[in-house]
Amino acid sequence: MRARIVLTVLAATLVAPPLAEAAFPGKNGLIAYVQSKHFSQDLWVVGPKGGKGKDITRTRKFAETAPSFGRDGRTIAFNWSNRAYTKQGLGIVGSNGKGLRHLTAGSPTSDFYGPPSWSSDGKSLVYTRGHFDASGEPSFEIWSIPARGGTQQRLLAADQPRLSITSPIGPRLAYLIVDPLGAGEDVLETSDPGGSNVVRVGGPVPMSDWSPDGQRFVFMSHLAVATRAADGSGTETRIADGPLRDSDPSYSPDGRFVIWSNEATHDLWIAKANGGGAHVFTHQPGYAKDPSWGRRP
Repeated sequence: MRARIVLTVLAATLVAPPLAEAAFPGKNGLIAYVQSKHFSQDLWVVGPKGGKGKDITRTRKFAETAPSFGRDGRTIAFNWSNRAYTKQGLGIVGSNGKGLRHLTAGSPTSDFYGPPSWSSDGKSLVYTRGHFDASGEPSFEIWSIPARGGTQQRLLAADQPRLSITSPIGPRLAYLIVDPLGAGEDVLETSDPGGSNVVRVGGPVPMSDWSPDGQRFVFMSHLAVATRAADGSGTETRIADGPLRDSDPSYSPDGRFVIWSNEATHDLWIAKANGGGAHVFTHQPGYAKDPSWGRRP
């Protein structure tokens, strides 16, 4: 029973701050995000200059969260769950709302799937998967699956819960070793897919997105938005510090901007990646969050 409770707590911890995944380099295209309205969570898209968003999922039996734009600028990976939250997994959909498919399915308390991230070649998804091992203890590992669907492959065994994102320019993983019970601190590290060549970026650093050139991370720092070098050198650069909590920051494909959600206004905000010019980007009914900026196809 204790193992099941621990897995449930960790799954809830990993789901609570969905990650906006690495932005692929290119010209700025559509922005995918989650719009919560009337207790429903759908995926929406909006143009790179803002304006009116469009609901692309409109599913009544399922909720979609944690969108992640693929290299092609047309395909979005996401987490899904049924309304009762007894089933949960990964899916993909076109940015025009066509071709929605569920790739994996599991129980949030026994086979949990974390937010998806794309491999640098755009052919597969990388994600954290939590389940019970042979001894009945909870285990969180990093897995991959072809974006078209197919057999899941374990990439990295984890002795602690981890959230993972992939570099947009090469075969590097970044992962956050999560300490949900407060005994220590969350630590951000990067490594090769098999776990070798580890670089400790530092902590506590709740990562959110890798820059398009693979050189920096943008993340939440004391409820504000900041960036830091991917190799752990230097100090953080504060981008914006809005009212209440800023979360889920994401780079633009050209690397010039950062977009994020704000709990005070329930809107998406945008600023220059080197700081300055912060302003509201979307303003419509509901709660806009978890943005992922796709490159122009």
